[in-house]
Amino acid sequence: MHNTKEKRRAYARKYYHANKHRRKAQDQRAWWKAQNHETLKRYQAKARERKTGFTPALFDQRLAAQNGKCAICACDLRSACADHNHTTHQPRGLLCNRCNPMLGMAKDNPDILRRAAEYLDRWN
Repeated sequence: MHNTKEKRRAYARKYYHANKHRRKAQDQRAWWKAQNHETLKRYQAKARERKTGFTPALFDQRLAAQNGKCAICACDLRSACADHNHTTHQPRGLLCNRCNPMLGMAKDNPDILRRAAEYLDRWN
């Protein structure tokens, strides 16, 4: 056991010194994010608008209309996912981090979700 512990320490030391450049780059990114919080928020908003069609105003409007709740499960939204139609790219609603991937896994197909609900009903 003692031998294994020493091997792990030796490996960790070797990895630490061999990857100084990665740690430095990570530290620089973290520093930049801390110094440029507002700029980062603007970049993220532009990326969200490009990808999902949600402008910052529309995002805030939907968040208020949904009372800060997920459009599917009605849990409080800590970090909202902007849901959109992947074919038409039209914005839909704001979802939580659990409901958003659920729709993606079901390929946005309501029939799959209905069958899943029927399955759950059968076993409850």
